Amino acid sequence: TDCGGKAEMSTTGICQGAHAPLDVTFSYETTEPPTQMSFLGIYATDVDVPFAYDSAGNFVGYTHLSMAYVCGTSYDPTVNDGRCTNSFSVSVPVWSLAPGDYKVALLQYLPPNEFGESGFETKIVPADVLGVITVTADCSAATMDQIAEDNDMMALFPAAVAAKQQEEAAAQAEADQRLDAAEAVSTTILSEGSPSLEIAGTDGINPIVWSSSGPMTVCAVIPLSMNTNPKHLILFVGDGSSGSFYETGLVNQGPAINAPESNEFCVETGVSPGIPGGHYTIGLQSSQLLASVQFTNAFAWVGIMEYNPGQDFGYNYLDIKILWQVTEAQAQAYDSIQVKDSAGNLMAWFYTSCSCDTQVGATAVPNAEHTLRIWMWQYYVPGGLTVSFHPNSGAFIAATAPAWIPWASIGW
Repeated sequence: TDCGGKAEMSTTGICQGAHAPLDVTFSYETTEPPTQMSFLGIYATDVDVPFAYDSAGNFVGYTHLSMAYVCGTSYDPTVNDGRCTNSFSVSVPVWSLAPGDYKVALLQYLPPNEFGESGFETKIVPADVLGVITVTADCSAATMDQIAEDNDMMALFPAAVAAKQQEEAAAQAEADQRLDAAEAVSTTILSEGSPSLEIAGTDGINPIVWSSSGPMTVCAVIPLSMNTNPKHLILFVGDGSSGSFYETGLVNQGPAINAPESNEFCVETGVSPGIPGGHYTIGLQSSQLLASVQFTNAFAWVGIMEYNPGQDFGYNYLDIKILWQVTEAQAQAYDSIQVKDSAGNLMAWFYTSCSCDTQVGATAVPNAEHTLRIWMWQYYVPGGLTVSFHPNSGAFIAATAPAWIPWASIGW
């Protein structure tokens, strides 16, 4: 198709059981690209609705046989005005399709209006159809050539379709106008919010998860119409596009463990020990990817390697050798280590970049040791010391030293 925008399919003939996906390349010059959260669906040729309902009007599922989001599973109006880029490619799995003819359609996501309503169109109109593919068990060159001829868009959709498209567009514009003036009820839009997956307590844009700091809470909100079970929380490598994942990458979650059936839930989990630092994606997966969140996995460790008590100027002191290790990519010059007594009083601290508490070092030091002298001043509360690692000297604690020193026996 080409109406100021172009969508080209890699083929219209598919060998049954083909592992290679159907690739669709989009480019837009004079028209706006699709909205974020829009998706490509493969449908039987006689299907003209994207959603299925029972006799009572209850949603029962999608009608597509395979699908792929064109530019992500979330909508952000601050990024490219909520639209995809001007050129991109999408891969749709076709290996499960039985022999026959299918249509490939682009279902545009309708962003929230002033009533907060959003969703997808409830009809598949000719303007949505990018082309027709044929799945065949006969993969000979002659058959594929014939399929290419039979599925030529100009042959399948004559010029009369242009008038039909204009009619559909005019009807949709009129419906949109009525919707804008009406109350928050619509019969033409599936009024549901966007699916979301978040890691509680982290920055929403590429959050950093310190797996050394303990469990994390992952929360999901899925529109009821998309909430298919069973579903699973899975740790994917990188942005998830490669499909590579860790079978046991998340504590108490994974492809063998069902996530809660509710469309809204929170679970406590964590990145499993041994997973290296780097970029990862947690995906909520059922028969399709429902939602995902990307993050950077980081690890920190701090420990007391030696301790030597002493006395000077009439006060007790303790020399402790502190060792720290941090994921190199996440180490910062302002990282610090703090030492507090049992009441939370700050006894001493230092920047890891300079092993000092005066002028921060020029570069980060992800792995080193430093001997620190701590004085037992009058305000000290006995009960031992806590040594903690603080990224960028913030309040967040990424790691705490094991309390193995016999504090009572040395008078601390």
